[in-house]
Amino acid sequence: MKIPDNIIQQCFDHGLESYPEEACGFISGPEGENPKSFSVHPMENIINRLHQQDPENHPRSAKDGYMIDPLEQLKLCLLYTSDAADE
Repeated sequence: MKIPDNIIQQCFDHGLESYPEEACGFISGPEGENPKSFSVHPMENIINRLHQQDPENHPRSAKDGYMIDPLEQLKLCLLYTSDAADE
């Protein structure tokens, strides 16, 4: 799979926006190589919130770790699963 340059740039931009904290997210795209079908899905890094609530079980902060919000991840997964079922 070849990821188009504009998608790489979007990922890079998200990383710059998040710096010095860790950025996280997903790239979705086709099994083939249709570059117009790729998308970037930045996700919220919730590790700071988890660290504040429970530093013993979540010793890292967003400066050296990440945790994707599971609800955001589930919503994205359901979106693509329901899209695939519609085809």
